[in-house]
Amino acid sequence: MFLEPLSGLQPPSLLPQSFSLKVILIREEGVHQSQVRQSRAHRNSTRRQSRPQHCFIRDDDEHKAKFELGMGFLGGRQAALEKYSVHPEAEPHKSFYDERIAANGAFLTLYQGKSSKDDFFAKSHAHFNNIATFFKGPLLSYLPESGFIGGEIPGEDDYHLGAWLTRIAASVGAKNKDDAIPAFEKGFGERVPAKIVSYWKAWTERPSWIKVYPELH
Repeated sequence: MFLEPLSGLQPPSLLPQSFSLKVILIREEGVHQSQVRQSRAHRNSTRRQSRPQHCFIRDDDEHKAKFELGMGFLGGRQAALEKYSVHPEAEPHKSFYDERIAANGAFLTLYQGKSSKDDFFAKSHAHFNNIATFFKGPLLSYLPESGFIGGEIPGEDDYHLGAWLTRIAASVGAKNKDDAIPAFEKGFGERVPAKIVSYWKAWTERPSWIKVYPELH
């Protein structure tokens, strides 16, 4: 998905759909710059803990089920990356585009039948296990008993984590907000901790979240 650049971003940024949650919520409620600065180190720490894949593909059944979604998302992203990477304004960011084109293109070949699925299945299993470990352990240390990391309203950390959690819910089979907790329990094989249930409810009750996610993606 291609989004028009926010103020100060040049050349146009190529961002995943989950980023739209952050854009809408920031416009809706605003974020104090002091809060942004204070949260940045914390956010970077959580980001390093576990990055979600576009979707988990651990066997042929999951590959078949997610084929249309993967081809559409990755194919559109690849086309946009290749289109904007040749603009003169993109030259200072050549390394960024080269890296993204190679990484996204490698993932796309899986859907196009041009690369071996077995190696990817094995890596996807390992990645899923890392996500499950983070979900059931370290993630809880960042979450409050109620509300958001930023307090009564979301802070910058919350915009990233809210989108991350939504992507993981979609990756384990949830279609809407009510499917998510059962999908987490089925996917990770354990009861979802109360902090995550509370945090998910805090996000999914917000009109802005509902606007972005009529269906999970």
